[in-house]
Amino acid sequence: MKLKMFGSIIFSILLGYLFGKVIFNQYDKNLLDAFKEKTPVFFLQQGVYSSIDSLEKNTKNIRNYVYVKDNNYYRVYVAITRNPENVNKLKEMFTKKGNDIYVRELEVSNKEFINILDQYDKLTKLTSDENNINKIIKETLIKYQELVVNGKVIN
Repeated sequence: MKLKMFGSIIFSILLGYLFGKVIFNQYDKNLLDAFKEKTPVFFLQQGVYSSIDSLEKNTKNIRNYVYVKDNNYYRVYVAITRNPENVNKLKEMFTKKGNDIYVRELEVSNKEFINILDQYDKLTKLTSDENNINKIIKETLIKYQELVVNGKVIN
Protein backbone atom coordinates (compact mmCIF):
# COMPACT_ATOMS: atom_id res chain seq x y z
CA MET A 1 0.00 0.00 0.00
CA LYS A 2 2.77 2.46 0.97
CA LEU A 3 4.77 1.40 -2.07
CA LYS A 4 1.80 2.12 -4.39
CA MET A 5 1.28 5.56 -2.87
CA PHE A 6 5.00 6.33 -3.02
CA GLY A 7 5.11 5.24 -6.68
CA SER A 8 2.11 7.47 -7.52
CA ILE A 9 3.72 10.47 -5.84
CA ILE A 10 7.02 9.94 -7.70
CA PHE A 11 5.14 9.46 -10.99
CA SER A 12 3.14 12.68 -10.43
CA ILE A 13 6.28 14.67 -9.63
CA LEU A 14 8.08 13.38 -12.73
CA LEU A 15 5.06 14.04 -14.93
CA GLY A 16 4.74 17.61 -13.56
CA TYR A 17 8.45 18.20 -14.08
CA LEU A 18 8.31 17.00 -17.69
CA PHE A 19 5.25 19.11 -18.55
CA GLY A 20 6.82 22.15 -16.89
CA LYS A 21 10.08 21.64 -18.78
CA VAL A 22 8.29 21.32 -22.15
CA ILE A 23 6.20 24.45 -21.57
CA PHE A 24 9.18 26.45 -20.25
CA ASN A 25 11.34 25.46 -23.26
CA GLN A 26 8.63 26.66 -25.66
CA TYR A 27 8.58 30.06 -24.02
CA ASP A 28 11.69 31.58 -25.59
CA LYS A 29 11.48 35.12 -24.23
CA ASN A 30 13.74 36.38 -21.51
CA LEU A 31 11.79 36.38 -18.25
CA LEU A 32 13.62 39.47 -17.01
CA ASP A 33 12.24 41.49 -19.93
CA ALA A 34 8.71 40.53 -18.90
CA PHE A 35 9.18 42.29 -15.56
CA LYS A 36 11.00 45.43 -16.72
CA GLU A 37 9.02 48.56 -16.07
CA LYS A 38 8.47 50.58 -19.23
CA THR A 39 8.03 54.34 -19.34
CA PRO A 40 6.14 56.20 -22.09
CA VAL A 41 8.35 58.58 -24.06
CA PHE A 42 7.51 60.96 -26.92
CA PHE A 43 9.66 60.67 -30.04
CA LEU A 44 9.51 63.45 -32.63
CA GLN A 45 9.86 61.62 -35.91
CA GLN A 46 10.93 63.50 -39.02
CA GLY A 47 10.32 60.66 -41.45
CA VAL A 48 10.43 56.99 -42.36
CA TYR A 49 12.66 55.91 -45.23
CA SER A 50 13.18 52.69 -47.15
CA SER A 51 16.89 53.24 -47.79
CA ILE A 52 19.88 55.06 -46.35
CA ASP A 53 20.21 57.07 -49.57
CA SER A 54 16.65 58.33 -49.23
CA LEU A 55 17.25 59.11 -45.56
CA GLU A 56 20.38 61.13 -46.27
CA LYS A 57 18.71 62.99 -49.13
CA ASN A 58 15.75 64.05 -46.97
CA THR A 59 17.62 65.02 -43.78
CA LYS A 60 20.14 67.53 -45.16
CA ASN A 61 18.53 70.47 -43.34
CA ILE A 62 18.51 68.76 -39.91
CA ARG A 63 21.46 69.31 -37.57
CA ASN A 64 20.98 66.43 -35.12
CA TYR A 65 19.02 63.23 -35.46
CA VAL A 66 19.18 59.54 -34.75
CA TYR A 67 17.91 56.87 -37.07
CA VAL A 68 16.78 53.43 -36.06
CA LYS A 69 16.23 50.50 -38.38
CA ASP A 70 12.70 49.14 -37.90
CA ASN A 71 12.21 46.04 -40.07
CA ASN A 72 12.92 47.30 -43.62
CA TYR A 73 12.56 50.98 -42.77
CA TYR A 74 14.72 53.68 -41.21
CA ARG A 75 12.93 55.94 -38.71
CA VAL A 76 14.48 59.37 -38.16
CA TYR A 77 13.99 60.90 -34.72
CA VAL A 78 14.94 64.54 -34.21
CA ALA A 79 14.02 64.88 -30.53
CA ILE A 80 12.94 62.82 -27.52
CA THR A 81 11.02 64.02 -24.45
CA ARG A 82 8.67 62.84 -21.72
CA ASN A 83 7.11 66.25 -21.10
CA PRO A 84 3.95 67.00 -23.19
CA GLU A 85 4.69 70.75 -23.00
CA ASN A 86 8.13 70.16 -24.50
CA VAL A 87 6.56 68.11 -27.30
CA ASN A 88 4.69 71.19 -28.52
CA LYS A 89 7.71 73.45 -28.05
CA LEU A 90 10.04 71.12 -29.98
CA LYS A 91 7.50 70.30 -32.69
CA GLU A 92 6.91 74.01 -33.30
CA MET A 93 10.65 74.65 -33.51
CA PHE A 94 11.11 71.95 -36.18
CA THR A 95 7.96 72.92 -38.06
CA LYS A 96 9.23 76.51 -38.38
CA LYS A 97 12.28 75.10 -40.15
CA GLY A 98 10.06 73.34 -42.71
CA ASN A 99 10.00 69.83 -41.23
CA ASP A 100 6.87 67.73 -40.94
CA ILE A 101 7.01 66.15 -37.51
CA TYR A 102 5.05 63.13 -36.35
CA VAL A 103 4.91 62.46 -32.60
CA ARG A 104 5.20 58.79 -31.62
CA GLU A 105 4.66 57.59 -28.10
CA LEU A 106 6.87 54.57 -27.40
CA GLU A 107 7.92 52.79 -24.25
CA VAL A 108 11.49 52.72 -22.96
CA SER A 109 12.65 50.43 -20.17
CA ASN A 110 16.17 51.79 -19.60
CA LYS A 111 15.97 53.57 -16.23
CA GLU A 112 19.30 55.35 -16.64
CA PHE A 113 18.13 56.94 -19.90
CA ILE A 114 14.77 57.91 -18.36
CA ASN A 115 16.55 59.67 -15.46
CA ILE A 116 18.81 61.57 -17.86
CA LEU A 117 15.84 62.43 -20.08
CA ASP A 118 13.97 63.87 -17.09
CA GLN A 119 16.91 66.21 -16.40
CA TYR A 120 17.09 67.29 -20.04
CA ASP A 121 13.33 67.88 -20.04
CA LYS A 122 13.68 70.27 -17.11
CA LEU A 123 16.35 72.22 -18.97
CA THR A 124 14.30 72.30 -22.18
CA LYS A 125 11.28 73.59 -20.32
CA LEU A 126 13.28 76.42 -18.75
CA THR A 127 14.91 77.77 -21.92
CA SER A 128 13.59 79.36 -25.06
CA ASP A 129 17.00 79.86 -26.68
CA GLU A 130 17.11 77.70 -29.82
CA ASN A 131 20.87 77.11 -29.59
CA ASN A 132 20.53 75.76 -26.05
CA ILE A 133 17.59 73.60 -27.06
CA ASN A 134 19.62 72.19 -29.97
CA LYS A 135 22.47 71.31 -27.57
CA ILE A 136 20.01 69.56 -25.24
CA ILE A 137 18.47 67.66 -28.17
CA LYS A 138 21.91 66.57 -29.34
CA GLU A 139 22.88 65.27 -25.88
CA THR A 140 19.53 63.49 -25.51
CA LEU A 141 19.95 61.72 -28.84
CA ILE A 142 23.51 60.70 -27.99
CA LYS A 143 22.39 59.23 -24.65
CA TYR A 144 19.49 57.44 -26.35
CA GLN A 145 21.89 55.92 -28.86
CA GLU A 146 24.38 54.92 -26.16
CA LEU A 147 21.96 53.50 -23.61
CA VAL A 148 18.93 52.23 -25.52
CA VAL A 149 19.54 51.43 -29.19
CA ASN A 150 22.28 50.82 -31.68
CA GLY A 151 21.12 53.59 -33.95
CA LYS A 152 23.41 56.23 -35.35
CA VAL A 153 23.46 59.85 -34.22
CA ILE A 154 24.11 62.35 -36.98
CA ASN A 155 25.32 65.85 -36.08
